[in-house]
Amino acid sequence: MDHSAAEAYDWGADAYYVRAHLRLRVLAELLRRHGLAGARVLDVGAGLGTLARLLGLREGYVGLDQYEEALRQAGDLDLRRWHWDDAVCAPLPDPPFDIVVASGFLEYIESREAFLRRVHEVLRPGGTLFTSMIWERYWPRRWHAFRGRPHRHALWKRIETPAGMDALFRAAGLVPAAATPVINVRHEWPHEGYSCRRRREVDSFATLRPGLFTDQLIYEVRGPGL
Repeated sequence: MDHSAAEAYDWGADAYYVRAHLRLRVLAELLRRHGLAGARVLDVGAGLGTLARLLGLREGYVGLDQYEEALRQAGDLDLRRWHWDDAVCAPLPDPPFDIVVASGFLEYIESREAFLRRVHEVLRPGGTLFTSMIWERYWPRRWHAFRGRPHRHALWKRIETPAGMDALFRAAGLVPAAATPVINVRHEWPHEGYSCRRRREVDSFATLRPGLFTDQLIYEVRGPGL
C-alpha cells in the first residue's frame, strides 16, 4: 500500500469511513447469523470500530487499522495500529481467531495472496473469513468519477473478478463457502438486511454472476476443518 498517499488522505473527514454504511450493515447481519457467542473476532481495516459497535462486540474482539485517529477514538475497543507493507507482510496478532473480517480492505493492497496466507495462519481450523471486493462492473464508474481527486477510491489497486478471488482463496488454503451481493439502489437500500437474503452457498466463486445493481460482493471462506 502507498502509505504516504493513505496518510495524506483525510480519512476522518470521510463520512463513508466513519458511518454504518450498507456493506457494514449487511456484514453485521451475516455475522449475527453466523453466531458470535464466545467467538474471537479479528477485524482488519476496522476504521473506528464501527462494525464492532454495530454488533456490541467487546470481549474477544481485536481491530486493526493504520489510521491514528481510529486509535484515539477507540474507547474501550481493543483497536491496534497496523500497517500493511507489500514487501514485508506484517504479522497478524494473537491467534487463533474464530472469525476474521477484512471488508473494504483488499482493494487497497497488491499482495493479496500473502495476506490471505496470513489469515489462514491465524484462523482456527474450520473458522471463517468474511471479506469483500468491489464488483468489477461497478469499478470503472467509480474510478473514472474520482480519478485525480483526493478520494479513497484513487488508492484502489486492481479489482479481482469472482474467479480471481476464488483462485486467491484456494492458493492460500481457504475453502469457498458463500457469497452475498451488496445491492445498492439509490445509494442505500431502504430495508436493512435486504441483501442478506441473497446469500448463496457455493463450492466455487468462479461462476458467480452478480445482478445489475450489485456494487460489492461479500465472500465467506473457511479454513480447513479439524
